[in-house]
Amino acid sequence: MIVFSRDELTEFDIGQIASSGQCFRILPCGEGIWEASAFGKRLRVEMDGRRVVFSCDQDEFERIWKDYFDLDTDYGAFIRSIDPEDAYLMAASKAGSGIRILRQDTWEMMVTFVISQNNNIPRIRGIVNALCERLGKDGSFPEPEVLCTADLSGFRMGYRDVYVSGLARLVAEGSLCPEVFDGLADEDARKLLLSVKGIGPKVADCILLFGLHRLDYMPMDTWMKRIIKEHYGGRFPKEKYKGCNGVMQQYLFNYAVNGEQ
Repeated sequence: MIVFSRDELTEFDIGQIASSGQCFRILPCGEGIWEASAFGKRLRVEMDGRRVVFSCDQDEFERIWKDYFDLDTDYGAFIRSIDPEDAYLMAASKAGSGIRILRQDTWEMMVTFVISQNNNIPRIRGIVNALCERLGKDGSFPEPEVLCTADLSGFRMGYRDVYVSGLARLVAEGSLCPEVFDGLADEDARKLLLSVKGIGPKVADCILLFGLHRLDYMPMDTWMKRIIKEHYGGRFPKEKYKGCNGVMQQYLFNYAVNGEQ
């Protein structure tokens, strides 16, 4: 086990991360206990008032989970960069100060956010977990070669199953594999994603933020559009947060969806 005190591991709350809309395979499994599935591994994370416990050895923590939870990034610096006159964003960052942008598998995020369009979080979670249980190896996320040939009609994706199959074919063929994005500038990566059938601006921005860790992208859904209309006069000041607009989006989204406290 790896154990941190809350003073050592600041700006980290597994529950806030799980409910922030960026991931669908971190699930509660007891009071203050969550299970994360990623990269073919499973991890239990336990939080109480004094400590955070990761159920893995030091080697696995260093190889997988430290990077997955983006623990080398100073999220306190992001919070400190917020304009103190922006009362709404200040309150949102305080309420969601434990959120971090996970470094997730790009392929999994491409599929997940294609499934997510016009969908809700519990249903997305159910579809993703069914795919893993029925088509993945030992419960891991299924490979593109599997999804491009599988009958997806039984997974309750609706019209999205055609998009997932087509996306899987492109990745299996190599024209859209995660390595293609290495070295691409942000806007070039976005243009490539938008060229894929079934990927529109919001889904592309989700993939860029949550699958490629391009932290300046700010996905716009109905929640975010309402927030910006009601609290920012229709225009969020992105220029103030260059390089971390996606982090600000997570604070704002979490605050709106999970309760303005």
